[in-house]
Amino acid sequence: MATLRELVRGIETVWLVWGLSLFGCFGLAVRWAQKTRLRSLHEVWKGESGLSYTLSFMLTVPLYLMLCCIFFETSLLLLAKLGTVYASYAGARSAIVWESMPSPDMRADRFRQSVVTALAPFCFQARNPGTPPTVPQMSAQLHAEEYVEALETFSLTTVRRAMQLQHFLDVDAKTDLPTVSVQHIPGAELTVVVTYRASVFTPLMAKFLDPDHTLPYEFPISSQTTLNLEYPTSDDGRLGIEYQAF
Repeated sequence: MATLRELVRGIETVWLVWGLSLFGCFGLAVRWAQKTRLRSLHEVWKGESGLSYTLSFMLTVPLYLMLCCIFFETSLLLLAKLGTVYASYAGARSAIVWESMPSPDMRADRFRQSVVTALAPFCFQARNPGTPPTVPQMSAQLHAEEYVEALETFSLTTVRRAMQLQHFLDVDAKTDLPTVSVQHIPGAELTVVVTYRASVFTPLMAKFLDPDHTLPYEFPISSQTTLNLEYPTSDDGRLGIEYQAF
């Protein structure tokens, strides 16, 4: 139930617009199919006698295309929301696991890598035209290469390497993460919040969803996950097995 609530939290408007656009597309498609016959389609191409059919067709198609664009746009936003939910969980797990590392920079680096790697497959690859490229993290290029190698390994196919590398860097640049501090108390709660600034392209809707209503149009999507800290209670802080992190 908590995960279902998180899938809706913060994007209630997107869910509403998605449902209305889906209903509108289905309704217009059914209505158009009921009124359209083979004879009427043939009349469209027969000089002036098909003018009445052409007029209704020209008035309906732009509205239908706009509803389709809004439906696909909101579907991509909902997919990004699903990605932030998964990424926040991956980040919380990573923060707990890598807390035993003595280097704060290493912990922060692994934490961010886990979040962006989990989020990247859920995000649309294109970027808003004119969006100034945000400088990604210093190790983002290395993480991007590891991400592409993992894609090829697990998919058993060759991916478009340059495109996937740039995609990972774009997602990294658009992802905001807070500094996470782990309490060394068994059973303590750790909360991770992931915010991804998703690009919006559909006219009117883009300006409506963007909080500042200015270019580049981006809709911030946030999700959070809270996990209990399962910290080892032994004197050396280990689980009783030999393990190393590289």
